Amino acid sequence: MEPDPRSEVQELLQQISDLDDSWDSLTPQQRVAQLQQQVTVVDRGTRNLPADQQPEVQAMLSMAVVKLVDLVMKAQPPGSPCYFPFCLPGL
Repeated sequence: MEPDPRSEVQELLQQISDLDDSWDSLTPQQRVAQLQQQVTVVDRGTRNLPADQQPEVQAMLSMAVVKLVDLVMKAQPPGSPCYFPFCLPGL
């Protein structure tokens, strides 16, 4: 049986919420590892969706991306070393 993309995105949103809740108790390395894992899940979740599920799942994934960006901003405060590609010059 194929996994339900909507259920997978709901699980992703819960994992992002859990990561946010435990943020202060994690080391910077654990935070980066968790963020990388979540980004991989988001990437995998956007591939090969059936056409009838794309709009709903894409909207749900957009919420996940917004929440992940908030976490990235926590991990990459102004003046700190660059850990993520979007903080590199020219990107």
